[in-house]
Order: sequence, then structure tokens, then C-alpha cells
Amino acid sequence: MENADLQELSTAVELLERPHWVAQVTNAIGVPLEWAVNKLSAKQRNLIERAVSKALHEVLVAAIKTTPKDKSITSSKWFNDMAVIVSGGVGGFFGDWALMVELPVTTGIILRSVAAIAKSHGEDLDDIRCQLACIEVFAFKGNNSITEEASKSFYWNERRQLDQAVDEVALFLIDRLNFDKVIAGKAGPILERFLATIAARYEVLVSEEAAAQIVPVLGAATGALINHLFIQLFQRFAEGHFVVRKLERKYGTEETRTKYLQYVGYTNQYHSGNSAWWRFDHRISTVPRNSILRIEVLAPAVVRWTKDNWKDVNETHVTDTEVGVFAADLDASGLNRGDKLAFTFFWKDSNKWEGKDFAVSIT
Repeated sequence: MENADLQELSTAVELLERPHWVAQVTNAIGVPLEWAVNKLSAKQRNLIERAVSKALHEVLVAAIKTTPKDKSITSSKWFNDMAVIVSGGVGGFFGDWALMVELPVTTGIILRSVAAIAKSHGEDLDDIRCQLACIEVFAFKGNNSITEEASKSFYWNERRQLDQAVDEVALFLIDRLNFDKVIAGKAGPILERFLATIAARYEVLVSEEAAAQIVPVLGAATGALINHLFIQLFQRFAEGHFVVRKLERKYGTEETRTKYLQYVGYTNQYHSGNSAWWRFDHRISTVPRNSILRIEVLAPAVVRWTKDNWKDVNETHVTDTEVGVFAADLDASGLNRGDKLAFTFFWKDSNKWEGKDFAVSIT
């Protein structure tokens, strides 16, 4: 696999395996998300289950009925984000009963955003398998905590469970008679099983979103913020998913999966526990005292760094990890709380300096 593709794959792993959804929502509502979910009543849980089923049925019909004709789909991210934020604000203001109206709208807007991402990665929106791949995104949930379980790929486990169902549904819908029945609202057992599989996973995230929106004393503004995070979550999943599918078309499923799992193993080793790692898309601001800071970049570079505001300067060449990233370990030992470790980059390929310093504080 070419280095540029390895780099793209490494980014896809981060998007699919570690979405940071729970941490983001917890910060937004000020209480643990698990606590909020546990506060949902049986009535609310039943409402969510029905809303999810209704939403997925509607977006599936919309996907196979209208997407092939819609050649104008582009990545209008701002429009999609704003539309979902507005619907979230409505839900936050009127409460949990608005979910039956809001969720199908939100889900449809997310699907359009997902389709735009699919198209940007070379997918044919006329292809029923592409349309189902877009629906498939609602089944992803990733790993929201960095634990020993990170050695497993949540994405490939979900794909393995869904791939056979996608094949069955695609064959089912190729038959024009079956297609017309679905459009008429008669899904049939094959499609119902597929939707039930998606719904079981989507319901988990919808429950978390709904619980966050109805935390006492929080209203429309928080609902809008939660929905913004919600669509971002699925945009991240879609970006990673369609990068993987693009690489599968280029290299085959087996090689793509092997390289993907190699990077999952790498992240389990270096991104687990209390390890500190910095990337341009993961710019941490603090590191524990007496720790090692791992710098990861996507191209050959020299990291120039200092512990004493550039009085003494160190240079460390990044090492090719062979999983799509280049890494350098900076020793933060000897620094006290409040001290800073600063660094910048010299890019070997372009023979240029970054032109900007970065820093982390010691805690």
C-alpha cells in the first residue's frame, strides 16, 4: 500500500475507532452521559425505539427512491450542520416528545451529508450497495473509551456482522417487484432484519443524544449543541468508512483490513492508558509529569524541541512506523508542573520549516 494511502487509512482508524462522543457530550451537559442515560424512563426508552424504527424506515425509502436521481448532492456541510442544529434546538425546547418528529428529519439530513461524503470518495450513488453503505453508517458506534478492548477493531466487527445482510438486501432490491414493494411501504422480512440490525446500534447513540438533551435545566441551546456533535459523529464515521471502501476498491478487502488492524494494534500500544500523543488532528495541551510525549505526523520530518523556552534545543528525526504515520518520542522528564515543552517541525520532503511553534504544559 502506498504511503499516502497508509496515511489516509491511519486517519480513518482514528475516525472510526475513537469518536470521542461520550467525552464531548459529558463536557457539554456537565454530568456523566451514563448517568443521564440511566435516568431515561421506560416510556422514554419505548419512544426512542419507535422513533429510531420510523426514522430508519423513512431514510431507507428516501435513499433508494431519490438518491439515484439526485446528481446535485455535494458536500454542503454548513447547510447540513445548521439544519440539524436547528432541529436539535426545537427538540431541546419542546422536550423528549419532539423526538418522533425531529429524529426522522435529523436522520434524513445526516444521510444526505453521508451521501455527499460517499460521493467525494468516488462512490456511485446510483449503486444500491453504495446506498446501503450510507445506511450502514448508522450502525457504527466505535470505542468511546481507550481501554484494553482497543486492540479489537469495533469497525471491522460491525462490518463483519453487516456485510452478509447488505448482500442479501442488495439482491432483494435488485428485483424490481421487491423494489416497488419497499417504495410502497412493504419492506419484507429480509429488509426488516437489516433495519433491525441497524436500529439496535443506532438506538444506543440516539438514547445517549436524547438523554443529554433532556437533562434537567438544560434546554434549546444545549439541544442544538448536542445535535451538532451528533451529526459530527456520523460525518466522522462516514469519512472513515468511505476511505476504507475506496482503499478496498484499490487494494482489495484483505490487504486493506490487514493494514487497518495493524494500525489498530499500534494505537493500542501507544494511545492507551495515560500515554500522551500529539497529532495535528489531536492537539493535546497537557502531559503528565515525567512522561514521554509521542509526536505523530504524516510525512518525514525533524522535530525541533525545547524544555527551557529555546535556551537549549533538541532535534529528533521521526521514525516510519510502517502503519501510515511517522513518530518521535520526546522525553518530558525533569519538568515540573506548569513548565512547557515546546516544539516545531522541519519537513524533509518540502525542505521547509512549519513556521509555527506548538507547546504542551506539564501537569
